[in-house]
Amino acid sequence: MEIRALTVVFWVTVAIAAGWVAVSAWDYEFVRGMLGEKGSRLATTLLMGTMALLSGLLVLHHRRSAGDEDYWTGAELVYALALFLSLFYGVYGFFGWFFYA
Repeated sequence: MEIRALTVVFWVTVAIAAGWVAVSAWDYEFVRGMLGEKGSRLATTLLMGTMALLSGLLVLHHRRSAGDEDYWTGAELVYALALFLSLFYGVYGFFGWFFYA
């Protein structure tokens, strides 16, 4: 039950993060006007950090439940890709928030 809830929260976070990145790329002035320069970068960092945490927990759960199986499932690959992308973009957003805003 907890894993299903974690998966639902992960996909909701992915949808929100994708929308946030799309709106930020389309009209950054709108986003900056809504939250300010530091606020928009902080929101990006928090969204990406949440996505990285959730995808990391899901990968960990799936790998532990696989037993001795060496092959990754499609779900594990999607979660690992989300983990990598969110870590990369989240670190980028953090440094933008911490140093430049």
